[in-house]
Amino acid sequence: MKKNNQKGQSTIEFILTFMFGLGIVFLFVNVAMNYSVGYLVHYATFMASRTYLTVESHSVDPGQSHAIASQSALTTFQRFKIQSLGIPSDSIKSPGASDDGFHINPFHTVSSGDAALFVGAYTVFERPLSFFQSVAGGTIAKHVSESYLGKEPVRTECWQRTCQAIVLSITGSTGTCTDQSDMTVFDNGC
Repeated sequence: MKKNNQKGQSTIEFILTFMFGLGIVFLFVNVAMNYSVGYLVHYATFMASRTYLTVESHSVDPGQSHAIASQSALTTFQRFKIQSLGIPSDSIKSPGASDDGFHINPFHTVSSGDAALFVGAYTVFERPLSFFQSVAGGTIAKHVSESYLGKEPVRTECWQRTCQAIVLSITGSTGTCTDQSDMTVFDNGC
């Protein structure tokens, strides 16, 4: 009885096994890249939210601090060079929009206690699940990185709140505090 010739069998097995192993390696590299990009974007969003939380315009009008704080937050976000990873960071997108990029939920639009929990920054971006279209079918995953730290009241707002509380305690009615020069008010627990 004559045996079949099996020359080259190990080469074919090696090539098939090598392709499968290399595919697994590329899959894990892609997953690692997605995690790394996600962590970097989350850290950049967190740092931008911290900037938005603390920046103050030192103006008499508390509403002016939003624009300055938002622009400072965007500048902080852009320092991480996120755009080199394909994540737009050229401008601040409108709140509630599903556009990819950096968003700010401003404090001055808060109308209820529940909405106050969502003041801060968030970033929406998309990344492919795999390098190869045949592995994940070209699926694009939408990621959202949120950092809702809120917004500290600016000194003018603290002054107005404290002054109104003093006027209320003295006169028994709500009054207005229009001139900041006639008293010195500071309350660190505003």
